[in-house]
Amino acid sequence: MNTRYTLRAIALAGVSLLPLAAFAAEDASDKPQYNNEVSVGGRWQSENNPFFGRYNGFGDSGFGLLGGFAVRSRDAWDSKGTQYLEATGKNIDFTDNRNAPESSVAVKFGQQGWWGANVAYDAITYTGNTIYTPYTASGSLVPGLLPYGGASLTAPGSVFTTTYGNRPTSLIALLAKTPTDTRRDIVSGGANYRMGDWLYTINLRHEHKDGTMEQTVDGSYTGIGFAQPIDYDTDRYTVSAAYSTRQLQAQLNYSYSRFTDNNTAFNATYFTSPTATSNALYQAAAAYSLPPSNDAHYVTGALGYNLLPGTRFTGNFRYGVELQNDNMEPTTYSTAAQFASLTGGGGYSLLSSNPSSLQGKAQVYGATAQISSNPLNNLDLTANYRLDGRDASTPVYTVAGFHGTDGAISANASSSFPQSWLKQNAAVEAGYRLLPSSNTKVTVGYAYDNVDRSIAQVGHSNSSTLSAKISSSPLMDLSGSAAYEHGNRSAVTNCNLPWQYLANSGATACEQSIAFYQAPMTTDAAKFRANYTPNEALSVGLFGKFAQDHYHYPGFNPANATGYTGTSMDRNISAGPDVAYRLSKDISLHAFYTFERIFFANNGNGAGPASVPPGTDRFTAATTDDVHTVGLSGDWKITDRLKLGASYNFYYGDVSYYMYNGVVVPGTPTVSYANVAALPNVNSSMHSLKLNGQYALTPTMTLWGGYSYDVFKDNDWAYNTWAPVTPTSATGGATLSTGVPNPSYHVNAVYTGVTVKF
Repeated sequence: MNTRYTLRAIALAGVSLLPLAAFAAEDASDKPQYNNEVSVGGRWQSENNPFFGRYNGFGDSGFGLLGGFAVRSRDAWDSKGTQYLEATGKNIDFTDNRNAPESSVAVKFGQQGWWGANVAYDAITYTGNTIYTPYTASGSLVPGLLPYGGASLTAPGSVFTTTYGNRPTSLIALLAKTPTDTRRDIVSGGANYRMGDWLYTINLRHEHKDGTMEQTVDGSYTGIGFAQPIDYDTDRYTVSAAYSTRQLQAQLNYSYSRFTDNNTAFNATYFTSPTATSNALYQAAAAYSLPPSNDAHYVTGALGYNLLPGTRFTGNFRYGVELQNDNMEPTTYSTAAQFASLTGGGGYSLLSSNPSSLQGKAQVYGATAQISSNPLNNLDLTANYRLDGRDASTPVYTVAGFHGTDGAISANASSSFPQSWLKQNAAVEAGYRLLPSSNTKVTVGYAYDNVDRSIAQVGHSNSSTLSAKISSSPLMDLSGSAAYEHGNRSAVTNCNLPWQYLANSGATACEQSIAFYQAPMTTDAAKFRANYTPNEALSVGLFGKFAQDHYHYPGFNPANATGYTGTSMDRNISAGPDVAYRLSKDISLHAFYTFERIFFANNGNGAGPASVPPGTDRFTAATTDDVHTVGLSGDWKITDRLKLGASYNFYYGDVSYYMYNGVVVPGTPTVSYANVAALPNVNSSMHSLKLNGQYALTPTMTLWGGYSYDVFKDNDWAYNTWAPVTPTSATGGATLSTGVPNPSYHVNAVYTGVTVKF
């Protein structure tokens, strides 16, 4: 990938350097205070592993030099001056040219209470999967693979045979092992100036992101993985004016956002099968869709006003115009003659667009208003309203496509219609302290949601939610709360409406499946929390949460529990204790445990939860995810100069699959999924041990260091480097895995360094 950098840095993430402020020994109030510091250290890692380094930047083994700094300057307290300057740098790498995640440099300066300015740089990296692919990021074949006759792969829609044999039994040896990763470099800056009761602010932000991402395309011979190029720029400019007095606070903002995709086109290539098993494989090439450049304008405002003592009004609004007018690529077109010999799986497509750009436009708007009041002692009242709207006015355009299967070529056309919506929410809440002496408070609330969508299966829906909560501190060292809410969502379904628009079809049959997040549903949720603190040394907490949703689809027949397809129910349960104990004034301990269960029940081919009639091939499937998390940590202040710390975290997750209610259809199944076998459970576990310490050589110099051991194990059968299986006939299918390796790892890391304060 192309790397742009202004700083060599590497993130320390899970084994990060201790906070710089903690490196120095505790200072008594009569000792000199030091505001500036510089840290230099080193880190060694035992293993190369992209999964361990996915978000923290530590993908490579070996040794690296690290550092950071903080310089602060301010006018003396007795000088009557208020000027300040602060410069900081974190996770700086002196070893190589990598810009690692969460590295940053920032400078702030100004005159407190009057004006200020700032500039900052941040770097973020992401390590993706390593995939097996026949194509480079530019869309060309990897070295060693050449198109038949030396044909070029640059023209979308072109077709040609390959030179590496007729129907090879395995392609894996011919593919390139290609890593995918991205890098973000962010530069931001701003300034503010106060004039009386007004504060004026301007902020600028530029982000560049480049690299590659894992992508796939489905061909008639096999699916192909490839590295899609990324070269994005995002700019945002914001100006605001804020007015503030004791009674009134107001703010008005304008922001402009611009996203630019510097890749004008990407040519994706794929395999397609020939008409006979004796023929060689073919390669086809076509323009692959990339994110279009776009821009947007937003105006927002906020207002706060004290109407009466104890009564306050707050509100805000937002209006924006979002535009996408990127030029479309030249029409991708292949004639039927070009695919005459590929009727076993060939096809061609035509993008019809008029005009040559989308001319996309949407107006977004929203507002909130809230009134909070304490009209009586021990009584709190709140009422609020929220509006969120989107009005899309993008012209309708049509995509015409032709696809040939088994010698037959059929034409179809799909039309794109923009969707608009209006979402409204109103809620009231009242809280009353029944027993002020124990701070026992009861809160009840009601919320109403109304949603209207254009060209949607659920065009209109409304929800009502009732909630109640009680909180109390019956004893001086005991406090807790419990809450419950029940909601019901009804919906008006438009059956096949969006598909009619998409395919220009007049079909009226109502779909048995709609998006679960729009479907009619009932929901229940409860949660509780308790805290017990009998003395200054011990604190015990306990929490629990339960949430369950039932979805109700159109066409459901309660007589035989049939007639819908999709998610019928989901449930989430979590609970656990949290204990903190101070063994002495120099030793503190902390432990926690969390259990979480996530359950989904799904139905296919119109199956109900208790119905499995083999003759109609209905089935049910469910997954249960259990997650256990344990954490232990401790800190020991051996002397005023020497401090030690340790932590251990353990995670275990298990996913079980439950399919077809355990029923196997006797005889010959009518469809391939009628006789299903239970999928094996998938479990993963992680151990993370960290040790750290610091020793103050002098009041201004501190040595620090640490060790970490991280283990992750995953038995997911989806992680495999399977080679593609060649079909036995011209119309047979084959699968090519991207070859993502198992993410398990064992990583040791040691770090040490020194911090000097001045």
